[in-house]
Amino acid sequence: MGHVHRSWQSKCAERERLKRVAQKRKEARHARGLRPRGPPKKLPESSARKPPRGQPKEVPESAAPKRPRGRPVDPSSKRQRRLALQLEATRECEAAKAEAAERKRRLLEMTPAEREAYDREQYDLKVKLATERLSEERRRSSEQKYLLRDRSEGLRDVPPEIREEVPSPPPPSAHPSSPSPPPPSLPSPLHRS
Repeated sequence: MGHVHRSWQSKCAERERLKRVAQKRKEARHARGLRPRGPPKKLPESSARKPPRGQPKEVPESAAPKRPRGRPVDPSSKRQRRLALQLEATRECEAAKAEAAERKRRLLEMTPAEREAYDREQYDLKVKLATERLSEERRRSSEQKYLLRDRSEGLRDVPPEIREEVPSPPPPSAHPSSPSPPPPSLPSPLHRS
């Protein structure tokens, strides 16, 4: 029981000692003419105040850094390249979020007529992009057909021993269960009639 009492007494003594030290500092500060610590003075309403927590501080353009900080990325270091890619991806993500927030803010400020015109414009843009994508796919598909046809025509002159197997696209059929006609056989240069 005595051990607990001594521990408690030493803690109390230490607390009292710290209070005395703080009081001496306060008196010394007063003696030097410095303002005692306490709640800060109230600033006039016209002065700049800190933004509420969670909102970024606005930095004037002139105060913003002009060049990236730190050393440039060493291209032979995998770790530095990976970190640079992560940083770039983070910046792109933040920019996309900021752009989405700005778009949302603008949409909320629009009148119903402006919003209807905006929605119509976005729909027309989507239709245009889908049409362009479809025509591009069709163009590629037709080019691929011509390439396959040209290659198969070129293979007619090659002997079968040297010829590579070219996968031919399945012939179009009206119904998947209907039997398809056999593929035409290529004339062999060895058997001439």
